[in-house]
Amino acid sequence: VVLPETGARRQQPPIVPMFGAPWTLAARHLGAVAAASTAGAYVTHRRRPALAQVAPPGCLMVGTGEYVTGFVDGGAAQSDKGTGVLALVCLDLRNRGKIGRLGMCGTNGKKLPALRAHMKRVLGEAYEGIDPTVIDTFPKDGIVKRDAYKDAAAAFKPGDLAIIFTPDD
Repeated sequence: VVLPETGARRQQPPIVPMFGAPWTLAARHLGAVAAASTAGAYVTHRRRPALAQVAPPGCLMVGTGEYVTGFVDGGAAQSDKGTGVLALVCLDLRNRGKIGRLGMCGTNGKKLPALRAHMKRVLGEAYEGIDPTVIDTFPKDGIVKRDAYKDAAAAFKPGDLAIIFTPDD
């Protein structure tokens, strides 16, 4: 094909027929090239510019109950959610690079060591590549703080996520 602006020659890619007779596809292709040439334009495929690498957002899980962790009354919930749902999903998303830092916030830091041991047993030891020890927990162990969510939110950056689960009561 001769480019109208410069007179330079450009090699066309080979025509590989998929449907119909080879000459039908070739005629369509040549007709499109001729139309583009008479209009003074040549269509090429351009590569999109690379998107800037952005760190994945952090995620704060507010709530430490059955749906988040599967931990109820000092042990695994006696339901279909004994391993929890949200923490497992967030840990999987972190492994896939979709979420960065993870945090979990409740009100009773006295139960957090037992909760972490539960998560290690039902998630860390059961699922390959899932490491619940990467989750930062709020409030600190042994402290009961009804507004620990304020400290937890302050520890995250603008643009991070918060998923809030409140008690059923």
